[in-house]
Amino acid sequence: MGSHSRYNLEHIVLPKTMYELSEGLFGYILRERENALPLLYKMAGADPCPYPLSDFQVDSSQIRIENQDVRIIRISMPPAKSIADCRAVYLCRNAKNNQMLYFTSELSRNGDYLIHVWMTERVHICFRSAPADAELNYVVSLYKELIIDGKLKSVMQIANQSIC
Repeated sequence: MGSHSRYNLEHIVLPKTMYELSEGLFGYILRERENALPLLYKMAGADPCPYPLSDFQVDSSQIRIENQDVRIIRISMPPAKSIADCRAVYLCRNAKNNQMLYFTSELSRNGDYLIHVWMTERVHICFRSAPADAELNYVVSLYKELIIDGKLKSVMQIANQSIC
């Protein structure tokens, strides 16, 4: 049950809830910290949460990117055991204009962690890997490039024209 519910939490429930509830989810996680995980896992189909709360860590940063304040919540996940398990997820939101992105740091087939950005409707883009100590900086640079610099719109237009 842990593996399926973990995938649901990391790849479906968290991004969907973030894009739907926005400020509500950010506020809830900031208030409850690691204690938010049992309810989120319940939403992902696991009750009780299959991991001890000590396996999680919630950190929050307010980062200034070109005169815009962006709140980034990083949730460190339990150790990855399967491909696509996340080392961490990042919920990013500019409160002024409510521009959000959801990032995952996912275990790949060759053992490194690739950064993915998830949009609504489970659309996601895979980027390069980043070591754990440089991951937050890479997520910040991707948020800047995709949202602040406006490149997400052109990336999505190309993706919508692609035939898979």
